[in-house]
Amino acid sequence: GGIILSSLPSTLRCLDLSGNKLHRDCMGTLSAVLSSGWLSSLLTLDVSDNPLGPSGVSALSRALSASSASASPACPGDPLPLETLKLKRTFARAEGVRALSNALKAKRLTGLQSVDLGCNDLRSEGLKSLASAADAGGLPRMKSLFLNENFIAYDYMLTVDTGGLLQLFSSFHLTELEELDISDNSLRGDMGRFCSEA
Repeated sequence: GGIILSSLPSTLRCLDLSGNKLHRDCMGTLSAVLSSGWLSSLLTLDVSDNPLGPSGVSALSRALSASSASASPACPGDPLPLETLKLKRTFARAEGVRALSNALKAKRLTGLQSVDLGCNDLRSEGLKSLASAADAGGLPRMKSLFLNENFIAYDYMLTVDTGGLLQLFSSFHLTELEELDISDNSLRGDMGRFCSEA
């Protein structure tokens, strides 16, 4: 995997690495490629269905934050023009999303229009991190956000915590959001009341 990743053509606009059993070590190689500015035209990155874990997602997030549209590390230039990021079923958990949120807060990924974080066991902790990135203006062009199957209304002790949802829904910075998938998150009973309060 590492040899292939380090040999990617610089003209790529879409890179689909989903379902390849990539681990965090492979993310180290991809991170080096991204940080170098080699993939300066990349618009879509899909690493879904790979067991990256929190550390792998964190490594990728740091690289995305450091990447740029310039092929010269000495001249960082504009942020990477990435528009779509798919991280579904990568075992990111709250720790991985926290790293992604830090990258978003650095405003090096402001071109993102679609992010898929489905099936990652984010819980309320992970959602709060993502919401804080939105509040910091890190997602100004976000149109589609997928958060399905993440137990986002519970913490890791299975205690009900809808704070992250309230924070996300109350954000004044998601002005272009058109699609929000929060399906299959066990938002049952009276937990749905917060929707009308946001």
